[in-house]
Amino acid sequence: MKFPQVHTVEASAGSGKTYCLSKRYIQLLLGLPRENNKIPLNTILAITFTNKAAMEMKARILQFLKEEALSGNLQARSAMDYIIRNYNFFQVQTIDSFINSILYGCSFKLGLSANFKTEELYRDYLSFSLDRLIDQAATDKAVLGLFKRFLNQYLYIENKSGWFPKQSIYLRMQSLFSKSNKYSKDFARNDITPKDIIACKKDILKLNSKLVKKLPEGTNSAFAKKLDSFLKENENGFGIEDISDFFKRPDFPARKGTHVSSQTIELWSDLRKVIANLCELESLSSFNYYIDIFDALSVILKDISGREDVLFLEALNKNACRLFDEKSIALPELYYRLAARFKHFLIDEFQDTSVLQWKNIFAMVENALSSDGSLFYVGDRKQAIYRFRAGEAGLMNLVKNHFKDFNLTQESLAKNYRSRKNIVDFNNNLFSEYNLQRFLKQAQSAKKIKADLSAEDISEILSAFKDSGQQSADELVGGYVSVEKISSQEGLKTALYGAVDDLRKRFAPGEVAILTRKNDDVGMFTSWFLERGIPVESENTLNIKENYYIKEIVSFLKFLNSPIDNISFASFILGDIFSHSSGVPMQDIRDFIFGLRQAPDWNNIYLYKEFRLKFTGIWERFFEEFFKSVGFVPLYELVVSIYSRFKVIEKFSDQQGFFMRFIELIKQEESECAGISDFLEFFQDCEDEKLYVNAAESDSLKILTVHKAKGLEFKAVIIPMLTMNVKVSREIVVENDTSLSLLRIKRKYADFSQRLKQVHKDEYKKSFIDEINNIYVALTRAADELYVFVPEGSETSFNLAQILFTEDKIKIGAKLTAQCVKKDNGAKDSVIRIPSCAYKDLIDFIKREFRQDNILKGRDSILRGNILHYALSFVGNLDNQDKDLTLNLAFKKTAAKFVFIKDFKDIKSCLRRIVNDKGLGKYFYTKGADVFLEKDVVNSFGDTERIDRLIVSKKEIIVIDYKSTGDEGLKDDYRAQVVKYVNIIKHIYPGRMVKGVLLYLDSLTAEEVSFEQGN
Repeated sequence: MKFPQVHTVEASAGSGKTYCLSKRYIQLLLGLPRENNKIPLNTILAITFTNKAAMEMKARILQFLKEEALSGNLQARSAMDYIIRNYNFFQVQTIDSFINSILYGCSFKLGLSANFKTEELYRDYLSFSLDRLIDQAATDKAVLGLFKRFLNQYLYIENKSGWFPKQSIYLRMQSLFSKSNKYSKDFARNDITPKDIIACKKDILKLNSKLVKKLPEGTNSAFAKKLDSFLKENENGFGIEDISDFFKRPDFPARKGTHVSSQTIELWSDLRKVIANLCELESLSSFNYYIDIFDALSVILKDISGREDVLFLEALNKNACRLFDEKSIALPELYYRLAARFKHFLIDEFQDTSVLQWKNIFAMVENALSSDGSLFYVGDRKQAIYRFRAGEAGLMNLVKNHFKDFNLTQESLAKNYRSRKNIVDFNNNLFSEYNLQRFLKQAQSAKKIKADLSAEDISEILSAFKDSGQQSADELVGGYVSVEKISSQEGLKTALYGAVDDLRKRFAPGEVAILTRKNDDVGMFTSWFLERGIPVESENTLNIKENYYIKEIVSFLKFLNSPIDNISFASFILGDIFSHSSGVPMQDIRDFIFGLRQAPDWNNIYLYKEFRLKFTGIWERFFEEFFKSVGFVPLYELVVSIYSRFKVIEKFSDQQGFFMRFIELIKQEESECAGISDFLEFFQDCEDEKLYVNAAESDSLKILTVHKAKGLEFKAVIIPMLTMNVKVSREIVVENDTSLSLLRIKRKYADFSQRLKQVHKDEYKKSFIDEINNIYVALTRAADELYVFVPEGSETSFNLAQILFTEDKIKIGAKLTAQCVKKDNGAKDSVIRIPSCAYKDLIDFIKREFRQDNILKGRDSILRGNILHYALSFVGNLDNQDKDLTLNLAFKKTAAKFVFIKDFKDIKSCLRRIVNDKGLGKYFYTKGADVFLEKDVVNSFGDTERIDRLIVSKKEIIVIDYKSTGDEGLKDDYRAQVVKYVNIIKHIYPGRMVKGVLLYLDSLTAEEVSFEQGN
């Protein structure tokens, strides 16, 4: 390898880019020179787009090294060993993870502590900040004036009529916050005021009034009527939508041969200019007062997040950019804080990297290249589908050109190792330059493209797909493709059911995926298949809030929070959890509930009271403990005890992931939601991002969006609604040198203003490319079979995807036979099923931990025992040790702990008697043995126990437990405790003799515990 080096890889779908990156990493790992026999692991940084891609790349690297090491490659073996011992330097991670580690190292420069919290969901903070700002309007005249000016624009310029503008403000604040973080710049408002717009509108009304008087006889009658009605209906004001489309024409609308006076022509020209000016004024100023509110809100948000020591995930890159822009940190200091100096960078999915993300690592890359480092990046402009996250596919060429002097090499991966030949050939033809040119030409001729695309624009659209053709791997022959146009939802349903039923006969359900464009469609198709009883894995089915069993647990918690909530109690006792655990037939519960309706005062009945009378034994067994404990026991312990009492994990093991995610969420929110009512309120309003279960592979039909499917592959793929609907955002960000401008773009603005028409066209072109890229990603996920259904579109929008295909129905190749599928699947690794975990009843455990028996008895003896216990925790193996030095050190530490004890003479005397006693001294003078003090051990259930003194020798192991008093009433419990410790140690040291000893500190006697005594 020659350094410095910049190597770029164009990797089409299925061409093995993860393999390519892993191979490069291993080449660097094994090929770089070693200093002092150390592998330069901390000089290599691999950046991936998702956590899943990072895990896959790590797995491939380790798998390769493992295979090589086992085959006798000593270099691979040493590399593998080095990675395991220095795993924290094995840096394959997402860009956000890397930036987060930078910010943790430099947190004090951002005004945060070293332990700041990264918060993924910022919307609650944003909403709270807006509420705080609105509250300030009551006492702060400046803030009041801000909202008054906003309302003036809201009502008279935006022509909004809603009574509650707060929601509009909040949604706009979300949008501005997101955009500000994507570009790391502040918004710049302009000086245009509502008065300027109103004055412009008045000019239009005046010019129209003059034009009416100058209309020639041959004026287009439709225009004349519209002009007359416009003046009558809009005496005090109007919206841009009220202006006639006739003003889009450069020439005055009149019949052919009509003489139009120079004054009329001049008025027409002036009107078109003023209308264009109005469009531009509105476009430029529409967000002015939103920006003012956002600036004021940002101050509050910064104060709140600073006090709570929070940094938002959305703002990670913006904060990192601040560090570098303000030169708060130099590269040497940064590398010092990261404990690494990167010289070799590998970047995946470069087409989806944002300019801001690249800017944050640019200085490090440039520094590495200037000192014999390397940059290796992989991307595919055809798969750039994250522009909404500020992904910039143009970086692929920009970076290449910038670093062209650093030994630039280029590579293109043209072979497809994913899809069979017929699928590869189908995509080659569909995305060929010839077909895309035909598609664009036909769409323009049919006037289905809502922008005047020039030859240069079309060339830019086609450039990403230039030389995009692939070859299939030699062994991947055959394959099946079906494309069918669908005219109705019922027709789609029938075709979709038929395709899935056929595929399930030949493929495992988990090998079949349905890809959609929108999350709403995921929900719709999920419900379709669940209605048919077909298991589905989608975001909807992985959301714990939508899980039937979690709904039952939540109902139970609602009842415990408010026992008079009859609906919640009824919902729980009518559910599967209660029915399976209690053994009470569900019909008996139904009869009981509906039987209460016969009571004369049934509206005033509390259901739980009637249930307690009717099913007394069941109530005492399953409800009484929780009913009494709620409010006194932490929510986490309460829910774990509910799991234990109703045996939910054992009885519903296939739902384990949902149960565990639910208690995990309770644990995560413990600091914010201390009580049951707080958590229930949080859970009701919780955003979906926190509610998904990270499920392992399941054998269910997969339904997911195209964006979620990127980077994945499936044996068979169905695209039930292949659409191409190019939409231009109404909010367009214009990036200036130091700030951002926001333009509001309406189709009508683009009709009247040439400047805005160009802005609209540029945005339309980008959106058009996004749509083609989305189709490319969707059609390249299938390995064996691909099914595409193309809807006609709605009355208001035409589906451009119809024109992309030359025929209404396409069938290519033959479906795989069941035998062929079975043969392909034969090499799959078997899945090891791990038994479900068990939960203990933590309420009972807490009660046992905090027993009140005899707590008031013998306080002095207990205190004395505690002091001796503490002192003994510093006395290890005295064999061949200075006894006096050890005991004096123990006295000193004990005195520092128990400062309220004035006289330690008795304690010192007692401690010396213990170690000098013939019967007890053998536990302190243990030749050839290891002595552990206050040793923590863990049993097979994960419970932690602490042993006071553990003596480990080759022949035997002694477990010693100190007790303050030898109270006869407690000795059985003491013995049982020692037996428990002995059993744990027996599992840790199998084959050795283990005995337990109780050492009573009040009588200075020892009792050896037998297993019969403990039991």
